[in-house]
Amino acid sequence: MIIGLTGKQLSGKSTVAEYLRDRYGFRMLCFTEDLLKPILEKRKEPVNRISLIELGMEIRKKYKSKDALVRNLSKKISPGKDYAIAGIRFPEEVSYLRKKFGRNFILIAVKASTKTRFKRVKASIRFKDVSNMQDFLEIEKLPTEKIIPKTMRLADFTVQGGFTKEKLRGDVDGVMKELALDIK
Repeated sequence: MIIGLTGKQLSGKSTVAEYLRDRYGFRMLCFTEDLLKPILEKRKEPVNRISLIELGMEIRKKYKSKDALVRNLSKKISPGKDYAIAGIRFPEEVSYLRKKFGRNFILIAVKASTKTRFKRVKASIRFKDVSNMQDFLEIEKLPTEKIIPKTMRLADFTVQGGFTKEKLRGDVDGVMKELALDIK
């Protein structure tokens, strides 16, 4: 099974992916760690929120496809293994994954309030350059961010990332129960 995770910045997508790994034995795939960061490091460019967004848009423009990143990332998926992909942004990525994996692909939206997500800025190394709410909200106007609410509406399930980790884990367990997947 392939579980895609979508949601606004700092909503809890990585936390869900880590929980799927730790509790259910999923392998994690991440656009930043598995695709974009290695390219930036090879180019000797800084790895920060803006450079990651710019590189993602550069690749999408080069290949004239909003699903270019997910196409490359999906090459890392081994048949018969379960994966959690954090950071699905575009509806075209969802379409590609649904076409490629059929019923074995599930999209989960992770929701959290703007206030909760902003509180997480201080703990995130990717947001070192964000010091106030206005900066945080400006990021959400970027092309890779403003499309996310539309992508979230395509989700098969929604979990709440704005409360405690225990509540989030309970929501994920509920999804897994509904999918009839046993805990490994």
